[in-house]
Amino acid sequence: IDQIVLDATPHQGTQTPLPTQFVRGPPTPDPGTEAIGTTPSGASTLYVGDPANRQLDPVPLPATAATTPGIALGTTRPNALAATPDGSFVEVIASDYNTGISRAISVDTVAKAMKGCAVAAFFSCPPGNGPLAITPDQRPVASFVVTPAGPGQPTGFDASASTIAYGTIANYHWDFGDGATQDTTGPTTTHTYATAGAYSISLTETDWAGTSVSTSPPSTIFTGHTMTRRGGPEAKTTRRVTIPNTPTSVSPSPVTPTPTPTASPGSPTPKISLLPKVGPPGTVVAVSGSGFPANAPVTLGWKPGIGTAGVTTSPAGTFTNRLVLILPKDQLGDRLMVAQTFGATATFLVVPPSISPGGHGADLVLLFRR
Repeated sequence: IDQIVLDATPHQGTQTPLPTQFVRGPPTPDPGTEAIGTTPSGASTLYVGDPANRQLDPVPLPATAATTPGIALGTTRPNALAATPDGSFVEVIASDYNTGISRAISVDTVAKAMKGCAVAAFFSCPPGNGPLAITPDQRPVASFVVTPAGPGQPTGFDASASTIAYGTIANYHWDFGDGATQDTTGPTTTHTYATAGAYSISLTETDWAGTSVSTSPPSTIFTGHTMTRRGGPEAKTTRRVTIPNTPTSVSPSPVTPTPTPTASPGSPTPKISLLPKVGPPGTVVAVSGSGFPANAPVTLGWKPGIGTAGVTTSPAGTFTNRLVLILPKDQLGDRLMVAQTFGATATFLVVPPSISPGGHGADLVLLFRR
């Protein structure tokens, strides 16, 4: 390879030349496979699997003539690579030079060393062969409620209803509509308005890996092989709120969401998960629940969507059911599976029933093939 193509949009990219030490051709050995990892700060690194030197060669992007020490892989040669969304690990399928046996190992790009089973003995790692794929990190879906108070009193803001498919929401950026902004690490905050009136309040959320509203790097990372981070406009939401002329009795802090009436103190939080998490309209989705009250009736439904299903939990507070994704019309994008009354939700991505080669969104579908 002699250049890297970084995809800035679904159909257009920029070419970044590799440093000369990585530009190889016959009779020089092929440099092997590549993976791109991106830190939450937005800095990207290309990891080149070097069969000749049995190591990973890190190349900071944009590439320069400077070299970075490689990460030794012992007596193994890398056959397939995939970087985690935050770039902290590169998952590797590697084969032993002497026996040709392949194993799946993890490389810590911060400590610059193999981790886990490979530290003790390469052959104790799980067998592995073929390509690798990392589930792309998904942007948060922002949502919040406002408890207005009068001028001079703290108005409460609560983004606890926001959802995220993987990891956690690391930053909430509030724009209060009166010129003031605030960044918080938690979902609740307050703000005091000087005068009454209508204000447009915006909330932009960023997750643990740096994924937010942008559909280009660093919030969206597409290597040409794998989508590792998918930003989008859903990470931002805006509300129009009216601050009344007269003071109210609202407390200084946002109202804490009321717990489920049927849950006893100290009981687990009801959760649901979906399998698969992406598919076209009409997909049959397996819904698993845990942390619910024992023998409790649960109503499942899509939001938005058509159709509900009822299920009764086991004595352990768990259940498994199936529900077909039916839409009012062929609508793509995110949907929520909701366990009504209990407030548990899970995100599902609706994709087209079929996509021609090179079509918008085709890369997302390929990621979930096994």
